[in-house]
Amino acid sequence: MVQKRRAPERLTKCKKKKISSTKSVITEDNQVKHDKSFSEKKCRAWFNQYCKQDDPEEIGPEGIESFCFDLNIGLESKEILIIAYFMDALQMGYFEYDEWIKGMKKMGTDTLDKLKQKLPELENYLLDPVFFKNLYKYAYNFARIDNQKYIDLEVAIGLWNILLNEENCPIINSFIEFLHIKQTVKAINKDQWSNFLEFSHNIPSDLNTYDEAGAWPVLFDEYILYLKEYQQHI
Repeated sequence: MVQKRRAPERLTKCKKKKISSTKSVITEDNQVKHDKSFSEKKCRAWFNQYCKQDDPEEIGPEGIESFCFDLNIGLESKEILIIAYFMDALQMGYFEYDEWIKGMKKMGTDTLDKLKQKLPELENYLLDPVFFKNLYKYAYNFARIDNQKYIDLEVAIGLWNILLNEENCPIINSFIEFLHIKQTVKAINKDQWSNFLEFSHNIPSDLNTYDEAGAWPVLFDEYILYLKEYQQHI
């Protein structure tokens, strides 16, 4: 997981509004089953293994790193992003205790071993189109610092590499290559992030029929131009 600076407390309170909720995708048919033996006491003791020494209500970047190490997952992995989503965690690199207990209750996991056993089940949620769409939307706000209206390009690329592949987004590799070549792009805004998936599935096979007067962000028009120029040199 990419680690970011924590928002000041006064901004944290203002930004506590969530963009999506796991409730919308946890139905009777596919819900994460709650363990009736869930123990808040055990869950708190588990949280305490990772929390800051100067703030027992928050896990910081070092604690997140230890948490991922214990789970045997990467800091930049699907698993940690899904876990953060179930917690409705506010910002990348930090888990507050109220977020932790909320997420662990949803997943029915009050110990490390239980969460390890749950990981394959959680990753299967990516096969649910509604869940995936909500996770994708959540990832953008999760990666923002404070109230910025964009996320840094490298952070966006990191998230795209976690969430996307050529099966669910056929253009992902060439689009990232385009961004690196362009060099002037330093950040991705919400409009670009939100529309990227739909755009990727609506590129005509004949690029000459692409409507540049459409409602896509200008960056996407520039990508089509890049593809046309590339094809001319093949």
